[in-house]
Amino acid sequence: NQAVLKKTGGNLEDLIRKYCWEIFHGPGTTRPPEGCPFETMLRSCHHETSEMEVELFGGTYLVSCTPVFDETGKLDRVIHIATDITDRKQAEEELRRRNDELRASYEQIAAAEEELRDQVEMLAESEKALRQQEEKIRSIFRVAPVGIGMVVNRVIKEANDTLCRMTGYSHEELVGQDTRMLYLTQKEYDHAGAEMYRQIRGKGTETVATRWKRRDSTVIDVLLSLTALDPADLNRGVTFSVLDVTGSRRADHALRESEDRYRQLFEHANDGITIAQDGRFISFNSRFARMLGYAPEELTGKPIVSVIHPDDRTSVIDRHIGRLQGEKGLPDVYTFRILTRENRVLWVELNTSVISWEGRPATLNIVRDITERRQAEEELRESEERYRSLLA
Repeated sequence: NQAVLKKTGGNLEDLIRKYCWEIFHGPGTTRPPEGCPFETMLRSCHHETSEMEVELFGGTYLVSCTPVFDETGKLDRVIHIATDITDRKQAEEELRRRNDELRASYEQIAAAEEELRDQVEMLAESEKALRQQEEKIRSIFRVAPVGIGMVVNRVIKEANDTLCRMTGYSHEELVGQDTRMLYLTQKEYDHAGAEMYRQIRGKGTETVATRWKRRDSTVIDVLLSLTALDPADLNRGVTFSVLDVTGSRRADHALRESEDRYRQLFEHANDGITIAQDGRFISFNSRFARMLGYAPEELTGKPIVSVIHPDDRTSVIDRHIGRLQGEKGLPDVYTFRILTRENRVLWVELNTSVISWEGRPATLNIVRDITERRQAEEELRESEERYRSLLA
């Protein structure tokens, strides 16, 4: 038709007897292009339609091929109809492109929503864990057996129940008050503050022993441990724990007094006192050292057998070993002879018992010099024998 002639720019004579693909699909085309509806129609003998790129027209066409048969049923001709759908295809392609972009955007949004949902869930889990951790810390803060608090510029901002009981003040009475109220004097308050904050600035933490005054004016000994929230900025606050060591201080003082009393008794006793372990002297008083004539450094670690008279060694050592092994029936007090540094013989009376010394068995021995008594007894015995001889 005229539309074909107009599109091709030729005349009817130029087109007659040429294959359609030679005309519409460019010079040099020797066979129908792939998907050609004409080829499909030849096989099916039915109307066929296909979208084709028509190179001659530079666009996309909807090409239909309709067979026309003669009265014998033989294919006589084919009606080609080509409809320019380039604009529609471009619109469809643009729509497809935009749909793809929209789909990609939707997928990105969906992925972002999923990531955001995951982040929200993670944040919720983190907040839950944080709340649980805070609750644990609050529980520890409330029930801790030591006083715990926080100060900012030495003003109390937090105080647990133990700290309140320790000081005798209520929570309301403590919070907001300067710690000066807890110190006996301004001097102690100033000294403790200067020392504590000097150490905290240097190493971030400090432990110091001091004294506090309770609400009822009783004095307690306390051990303070302080840690800065930020050592570089003490204005952010300092947390502290406080332990009431009044009882242990008193016990230590009583123990020292008791040790002093026993040390004085040990050193000033009229009898010699010694502790023996592993067969050697490990501790003794000055009276025992003078009794034997040894300097303390000479006697320390000396075997006990070395100062026992040879004739008494076996019996004394047997009793010593038996007592350490728990043997029953051994006398706690008995007499024997010892040798001084100058090999002078002394008679002694030994009162001994098993003790624990540094976690191991030892014996505590009280040694009394009875040499003069033995000599007096011997002289009395000899006098009595002489008297009986005279009477006989």
